[in-house]
Amino acid sequence: MVRVLTPLDRPGERGQSSATSRETFGTVALSTQPDARWLANTLVHESMHATLCAVLDIVPLLQGEDTQLYYAPWRPDPRPLPGLLQGTYAFLGVTRFWAKEFTHDPSDDFAALEFARWRADAHQAAHVVLGSGRLTEAGRVWTEAMEQTLAEFRKVSLPETAEEYARSSSHEHADRWRKRHL
Repeated sequence: MVRVLTPLDRPGERGQSSATSRETFGTVALSTQPDARWLANTLVHESMHATLCAVLDIVPLLQGEDTQLYYAPWRPDPRPLPGLLQGTYAFLGVTRFWAKEFTHDPSDDFAALEFARWRADAHQAAHVVLGSGRLTEAGRVWTEAMEQTLAEFRKVSLPETAEEYARSSSHEHADRWRKRHL
């Protein structure tokens, strides 16, 4: 699916950035990743964006225009509903990636932490998208399927340390976001 990688400057010593454009299917722009597993995670994330862009070229999932902005558990800034939908789908893929990593090696603490965090945050975002009142019938079916998959992931038993990490990371992110935007 990814045919072209476009290098980006790394934002800071420990940062990474990546992007997918609706107009250039198969192209991912990304900065140097810290390791092979993080590169795989990034490629999954960006492939999910590309997939949703292709779907949106065929069938609308949202209707109407509005200026409302929403909390996205993975961003420091408020997002319009199309951005929240895109992020939710991308983090569904990220959740699936970390679920497979954890299933492959249940002693992998990092995979457990990432799986716990993204399954909870993406599920929360899917719920917001579903409640927006702006989904087309196809969008409702699409988002319900995302929410159902994320709900199934939430049934997987994880170490309590991973669950606590997910809760605290989510609360800290939401608190920082509220302080900036409310």
